[in-house]
Amino acid sequence: MLTFVQQIGTTNLRGVVLVDGFLNLSDPQMQKAMSNMLKAFQADRPKFTGGFVRSMCASKQTEEYILHIKEQSLKTPTTTAVVEMFNIVSKGDFTPETM
Repeated sequence: MLTFVQQIGTTNLRGVVLVDGFLNLSDPQMQKAMSNMLKAFQADRPKFTGGFVRSMCASKQTEEYILHIKEQSLKTPTTTAVVEMFNIVSKGDFTPETM
């Protein structure tokens, strides 16, 4: 979304709501953390995805709901998901797009 805003500008937008994500990945510590996350993701994607889905929820959800979200997440091939996450990291700093 932020790349879209960067490309077309904000003239025709009333606003953008960012639910989750990183704004600045140019920090070396953040890059290392993201690298470690990608390694864990690739090493055992179902385990990683289950934990990640649980961490997204602010309140307790049913096991059925968690399993559904996890199953939907796992429909994206792992290699595709890794490329998409890497693309976010490679952008660096999205802070200017949020001002």
